[in-house]
Amino acid sequence: FFGKNQIELLHTKFNKMLLGVHSKASNLACYSELGEVPLAIDIAIEIIRFWVHMINAEQDSILYDCYQYQINELHTDKCWLMSVRDILTIAGYEEIWYQQRVENPHAFIKGLQQKLQETYTKIAKNQLHDDSNPQKGNKLRTYRKVKIHFKREEYLHDITDPQERKNITKLRISAHDLHIEKGRYHRPQKTPANERYCKQCNTMDIEDEFHLIMKCNKYDIPRQELMDAISRNTSNFINMSDESKFLHIFSCKNKYNNTNLAKYLNKVITIRGQI
Repeated sequence: FFGKNQIELLHTKFNKMLLGVHSKASNLACYSELGEVPLAIDIAIEIIRFWVHMINAEQDSILYDCYQYQINELHTDKCWLMSVRDILTIAGYEEIWYQQRVENPHAFIKGLQQKLQETYTKIAKNQLHDDSNPQKGNKLRTYRKVKIHFKREEYLHDITDPQERKNITKLRISAHDLHIEKGRYHRPQKTPANERYCKQCNTMDIEDEFHLIMKCNKYDIPRQELMDAISRNTSNFINMSDESKFLHIFSCKNKYNNTNLAKYLNKVITIRGQI
């Protein structure tokens, strides 16, 4: 039901264009950053809205007669009512289909829309935490630590410069050029995850998002400026563990932190070339 179709492919492409990320960026992460749900939900709601209109038609109307004819064609491939039944079943409203009656159409439609959105959100969260393929790995392993609520992220409004906004998005959803991600596409054979070392420093650490923000000694000066700025606005920040500091910054929860992270990434790009 939430699978790929031509309309959804266009929706996905548009989301990536808005975020300014490449075509290989995670579809799930792009939808999650924007708080978007598949267009299939909107389409499903309009289908059900028209179905409710038909079943509530007067019995002496042409619309009612048309509906009775279509009910008789239900088990043919041409009948759109198969979609109605599938949508109601997915949302847990199968009894409504058998009753062929909706008492309060407005409340029903609103509840159905909420139920479909909740169903998609549940699927999305399951995919975000899916580690069933240890060899392939979950590229969103860092992102899922900070993506708690399925909603549009505040930094997309806070950061007005398109490039700075893009830099944060790329880092958050692992659509960047760091070796933890770049090694995934190395040819003729991808670099093992535990060998995707940072080439900017001599620590033999894996170049991932945590290393970029918290560890790489190539960026010590801009990092100290970032830490000082965050400390001035966050109580007890200086006493936090490195992991807690990283998650606090990477969560992008307030405009002050987001602005300072954007400044830090600008300086990193000046040194590194790109992220």
